[in-house]
Amino acid sequence: MSVMLERPALPVAELVPDDVRDRLAAFIVREHPEHTQEFAARLVVESARFQAASAARPDVRMAPSLLVDHGWHAWLMFSQDRDALMARIGGVVHHVPDLPGEEPDEETAREIRRQTLDAMRTTGYGPDVELWPAVSGKCSQCHAGCTDSPK
Repeated sequence: MSVMLERPALPVAELVPDDVRDRLAAFIVREHPEHTQEFAARLVVESARFQAASAARPDVRMAPSLLVDHGWHAWLMFSQDRDALMARIGGVVHHVPDLPGEEPDEETAREIRRQTLDAMRTTGYGPDVELWPAVSGKCSQCHAGCTDSPK
């Protein structure tokens, strides 16, 4: 299926200004000291790309990898930066965690991951495949599966 986008994918420098990337990456490193500043910066950019693809494809249920989720949660903590990102991508992406007992089973989680990566590719927003390792139905920080849209 072909998807016609109303606007082309933004280059990384326009999607995530350097000062925002650095600020959010520093927050990630503080929260997850196992990450280097450079790696955290990749998570910030990838989570912005994930959100941009989600905004471009609201018809697709998408979810971040556990690593990309670190970046998404950083965006959520810095609401002014996130609001500016939403304006740049021309949409709003909602964080919708599953409640306990609602987490997708492994097969569903794999399908959501496939849909997510396909949507990112077709919208021109990635993915950085190293940041999308094995599927997991659990979000790393909110303790439930996180998606960009309601079921």
